[in-house]
Amino acid sequence: MYWTTAISAALGLSAVAESATVGHFQPRTKKCPSVHGDIVLDIFQLYSENSAFDPVNCKLYMSSNFNASVVVYDVYTTKHQVLTFPGITHTDPYHIAGIDYDASNGAMFFTANSGSGFATNGVDLSGPQKIIKWDTTAMKTIYTADLATVQEQYNSTFGHAIAGFQDMAEDSAGNSYVPVSFGGYCIAKIALDGTATPFYMSNETAKNATAQPYIYSGLVSLPSQNKLLVSDSQRGTFVTFDTKSESPVPTPITISNLPSNYSSVACDGTITPTRYTNQRIVLCADDTLGGNGAIVVFSSKDHWASAKYLGIIYNTDSRTKGFYTTTAVEITDSIYLSLMPFTDGPTFDTAGNRSSFPLIDITNQVDLLVKANKNH
Repeated sequence: MYWTTAISAALGLSAVAESATVGHFQPRTKKCPSVHGDIVLDIFQLYSENSAFDPVNCKLYMSSNFNASVVVYDVYTTKHQVLTFPGITHTDPYHIAGIDYDASNGAMFFTANSGSGFATNGVDLSGPQKIIKWDTTAMKTIYTADLATVQEQYNSTFGHAIAGFQDMAEDSAGNSYVPVSFGGYCIAKIALDGTATPFYMSNETAKNATAQPYIYSGLVSLPSQNKLLVSDSQRGTFVTFDTKSESPVPTPITISNLPSNYSSVACDGTITPTRYTNQRIVLCADDTLGGNGAIVVFSSKDHWASAKYLGIIYNTDSRTKGFYTTTAVEITDSIYLSLMPFTDGPTFDTAGNRSSFPLIDITNQVDLLVKANKNH
């Protein structure tokens, strides 16, 4: 069963915040009950590409990509709520794909962008690009930031378009950083009032935009180091940015222990699970590795100045044949493999009629890889 919450136009589409912070946020004082084992989401046309767990209210937020809505799921009762946004939900060409939880203030962030870039593999870069900041306690929109100004500034500087703002991460002050997937190297920064400006821009483009158009994809924030850790698909590695720098530049990371059959890192979603202390473990979702995708595990003992490859957890679940592995998600103290069937519809990256979407518990497999490399 589900119920739908419609967001008022005044809240859902405001360009800047009416409040700079989440005024009703209560810091986490108790742990949500543990969840173990696979979870099967029986939600018609869910098609969730990304998700994040709210550890204060104990709810799982999932993007409903093709509906351009967000599903708030209770993992204990299996009830769910659908968040809809006027002018975005069920409005072509919007998709809602990215979801991120900001532990510093209890807010959720959603990307509401044109699906055209992803459906055409970076050819069509037209359409809207927005970020919604959501109060998880008051259950209302804080701001809807329009990234058009960042796109316009990039285009006026370098003479070509960018698009595909799909993932985001937040620093300790609550600023959000959103990298570009297509067209050129750029990361937008969204301030507390919802104002979007370029954080980093470069005229560098994809080396082969036809075969591999993706620029930046998954990223995580490392607040204690004032760093962003970003997957750079063109360089095949991670890069870091100093969020305190007035002129940030990417610093490539050297990754050791890579096997011969996995020499280039290309993450879709990335997370640093709180199950492992000090953000020393990164889980990288590789969409199609091994056929149905995989989670690649990396570690660092020097605050991500360098990294070590620990191993791969392949998706071998027969229920998810033909799915893509888009991210890992941490729900309470367990880690799940999250998947997306992009080919259900009449064309790639469109909805079909599926109602069953499994989340695969991979906690034990990740633990084994981490423990086997405990000295790193």
